Amino acid sequence: MGDDPWAFDHGIRRSPAEGRDFEGAAVRRSPAEELVSKGYFLPYAKRTCGGEELRCGEYRYRLREDGTARLVSYEGSAEQVDIPAEVDGARVASLATNLFRGHAELRRVSMPDTVEFAGNHVFDGCVNLRSVRLSAALDQVDPTMFLQCGALAEVELPMPLVRLEGNSFSDAPVAHVAFGPLVEALDAKPLGLPHLERVTVDPANEAFSTDGRALLSRDGRHLYRLVVPCRSYEVPAGCTDVDERAFDSLDDLQEVALPEGVRRLGRMAFAKTALSAVRLPASVEAVGEKAFYHCARLVQAHLPAGCREIGAEAFAFTALARAELPAGLEQLGFRAFDHTPAQARIGEGALGVSPANRCLDLDAEGGLYRHDVFLELIGQVESYRVRPGTHAVADEAFKRHARVRAVELPEGVFSVGREAFRGNRQLVRVDLPESLERIGERAFLDTSLSTLRLSENVRSIGEDALLVQGDNQLMPRRPLQSISLDAANPVYYLENGLLCQRDGSKMGGDTCLLYVGPDDVVRIPRQVTHVASLAFCGASGVAELHLHGHLHSICNGAFSTARSIPLVHVGFPEPVDGYEAGEFRVPELSSRYRSPSYLFGAGPGGTAFDFEYYDSWVTHAATMREFAPAALYRLQHPMCLSDHTRGLYENIFQRKARQACRYFADQGDLDALAWLAGRGLLDDGAIEAELGTATREGRTQATACLLELQHRLMPAAGVDFSL
Repeated sequence: MGDDPWAFDHGIRRSPAEGRDFEGAAVRRSPAEELVSKGYFLPYAKRTCGGEELRCGEYRYRLREDGTARLVSYEGSAEQVDIPAEVDGARVASLATNLFRGHAELRRVSMPDTVEFAGNHVFDGCVNLRSVRLSAALDQVDPTMFLQCGALAEVELPMPLVRLEGNSFSDAPVAHVAFGPLVEALDAKPLGLPHLERVTVDPANEAFSTDGRALLSRDGRHLYRLVVPCRSYEVPAGCTDVDERAFDSLDDLQEVALPEGVRRLGRMAFAKTALSAVRLPASVEAVGEKAFYHCARLVQAHLPAGCREIGAEAFAFTALARAELPAGLEQLGFRAFDHTPAQARIGEGALGVSPANRCLDLDAEGGLYRHDVFLELIGQVESYRVRPGTHAVADEAFKRHARVRAVELPEGVFSVGREAFRGNRQLVRVDLPESLERIGERAFLDTSLSTLRLSENVRSIGEDALLVQGDNQLMPRRPLQSISLDAANPVYYLENGLLCQRDGSKMGGDTCLLYVGPDDVVRIPRQVTHVASLAFCGASGVAELHLHGHLHSICNGAFSTARSIPLVHVGFPEPVDGYEAGEFRVPELSSRYRSPSYLFGAGPGGTAFDFEYYDSWVTHAATMREFAPAALYRLQHPMCLSDHTRGLYENIFQRKARQACRYFADQGDLDALAWLAGRGLLDDGAIEAELGTATREGRTQATACLLELQHRLMPAAGVDFSL
């Protein structure tokens, strides 16, 4: 507040972190409430163990509230231990932290299938433990369970859903993992097992089989995951599908042999491996999304002629020097060859389409076409002209392109697809043709366009299509500065700086789609009943906003402007406490605390104004310049003003009487000063003190205003100060 003469401490909490309630009183919180206020999640209380500690053989235990037992200590010295399923008739469901910690004599442990939870460090320091069988009811293997188990070589996992964290066995040289008959799914990659030599699957398991190194489906048709780390691997014959993430992040894998018969490579199947070359058999029909993503050493990839589909980013961030899209390819995913040498040298023919392909065509600048549809700009050019004869721009065609700044669409293009230019922040110009009829959802979202021209033929503009500023309400970029719209367009029109759509509301009436300026005084047209999502997002030029009383719908974030709208006029569908409309001055306040969007609502009954939210906003104003006129209006026009809120306003005026005097005196607002003084909100001492200050500082208007105020308040003085 230091240098701002208008700043004042109103005594009201600005954020939960300040630890004071709305009226300034100290707030006492419990330790749990303090944690929650800082963003911590407090889980539900766990079942506790009550009563005394009991003993059964070599174990001490406690009974839990549900009647099950929790083993709390082990006092034996055997080399082989079968943890009991019951103690004194109580089912063992939990193992306490440190249960077997430091028992160096242990060599083999079997856990019963009754155990549902095992605490931290259960086997920590069991340096001679070689073999362990876990419970089928155990939810997950804690990463500290086997710390300092340097001899552990065999692990049996019988649980239906195996959840292994990356470091569950990080301290153990596990060489053999056995999957039990109940295992149905593997939830995490068993990484961190560099010494693993083989895996086995119980013959009774109905979901999995294995070749000793990978997990496959029971019939061997699906390869789920390579479990044993290795440099080279040959996929077993009979496999038709390499499933999602089957080899993902196995950074030692350098060679893979795929047999004839494999038809599909799943999403991220070989991502982030050390493959340098791959030859796909003739049977492969589909390469999934990110199948070879970030294989930084991959320089060669043979794509069979019958491959019909290559997924998004399938070969992105690889070292592919050359690639030819096969003859049978029908669908190439978004950015499939992004950040590859082949993409960089596309003009030299490093990336091309087989002459036998009758579906796709790639021009010298990297524009990919399917017949008369422009699919994607693969080449890294700064300016691109879509070729004549094109009728549509596909979804995501220029999405997040790294370099293109200008695009020209030829006459004949009638459709721009969903997210066609989204995220292209270098894009500053797009020439739209007269023939354009449809713009898809989010087509120009988060770009750097400043102006667009729409012809009379445009009939459809998708949701958020023109939000070039992005859809982040807290950090929007610069919105469209202007739109040129043909006045003959029967669907869209411009009025008061607003782009509107005729009959665009489902409840009848027009829709306000977007504020494009340059009007600083904006009046929502009477025929508009719906305001679209983020219509004013990022706008900074609105000084005054007028809302009529019969809006039926205001979407999320519609008025999320870059700064507060200083003055808002709101008409009410029905009089509120005798008032048909209100004029509200809105203080400037960070969007972290307040958003103009929350001031307004709408429904079948018409426009609504949130008086409580507005009052909270005003009472948090940072300066008297912003607080005083808004608060005075609320006191003089008490629409939906509670006694509590009235008291807050009056209390602030009384405590800051000098600053209130200063503000209204400098404005020459004698009526405001007289109104406040007449209700006891300005005392004589404050008026006298501020009069002295104004006189010394030579503030003529303020001095005259305060002298006249004194004259009105003390007429018996007999002096006509108006002279």
